[in-house]
Amino acid sequence: MGSNWFFEKAEQVNPPKLSAFGVTLSSRYGQAKELIEMLSFVQELAGKNKEQKVLAVFYDSKASLCSFNPESCLLDKDIYTAALKHISQFLTLTGEHDGKVYHRHLQLIPKQATSRKGNT
Repeated sequence: MGSNWFFEKAEQVNPPKLSAFGVTLSSRYGQAKELIEMLSFVQELAGKNKEQKVLAVFYDSKASLCSFNPESCLLDKDIYTAALKHISQFLTLTGEHDGKVYHRHLQLIPKQATSRKGNT
């Protein structure tokens, strides 16, 4: 396949669905980058004994968007923080983060204080 490995729908990893630390990971188009992110994510969770709270992680390659099953697992602060650290882009549908798309690293940058010195 050679240079075709990096076309949008090129299956870089076969099978595109696997299990790691008891969590099902799948990538719509079998993209290596997506599977690497998901593996790093569940590896961190396993190190914190939180992997059992996540049944599956799916990366929709076409939308460049990751989702979690159950979605409510993101209510756990450790899981949410690991997602921000390892997953490039993911969608939340429950809890305080409802309906938001998060991007790795962008959410980790501390917000600047909005008030300026001298303002009351």
